[in-house]
Amino acid sequence: MLALARWLASGKKSPREYLRQLKLMRYRKGVIDGYSSRLHYFTDWLRDNEKKKIVADITPLLGGAPRRRKIDFMTKNAGRYPALQDKKQFQRMLAVEKNLSRRAFCVMDKKKFGARQEKIRNGDIVAFATAQEGLDVAHVGFALWEGKTLRLLHASRRARAVVISAETLAAYLKGKKDFTGVIIARPL
Repeated sequence: MLALARWLASGKKSPREYLRQLKLMRYRKGVIDGYSSRLHYFTDWLRDNEKKKIVADITPLLGGAPRRRKIDFMTKNAGRYPALQDKKQFQRMLAVEKNLSRRAFCVMDKKKFGARQEKIRNGDIVAFATAQEGLDVAHVGFALWEGKTLRLLHASRRARAVVISAETLAAYLKGKKDFTGVIIARPL
């Protein structure tokens, strides 16, 4: 969705420009160089896209605190990823995960969310930090204000469609036991 919005805002309505925007955001430094060049983990995607001035991590401004985790879900579950059956791609992904594991990322604890949600804007990217071993983020969506109510626009597994959450964003976060907090990225 972000690539589509950037494409429309660019004024260049060619399919080539849309693909350029998509590639720029999805791949490390905007370059496709094998499976491991794709930004599979959200915190990796966030850092790379901050460098490209596509988004800004506003989590620290919302009271988020640094967190460090061992990131290794993909290599620990390589059987789920056919591309990781290639030894070269597996080794590259392992290096990506080791690098991510060395870096802290900021998370606003779910207990603080309700008091700080008024600073979130329509279209902010909401990433749900998880307690699941080996992962940084388990789900992502967009913040959507409906009047004075903050909701989540996201791809719902249960509904098998893109939906606006019936409950508030705060209630959605609170109701997910594995979610420990949020990371908020603002499109620039």
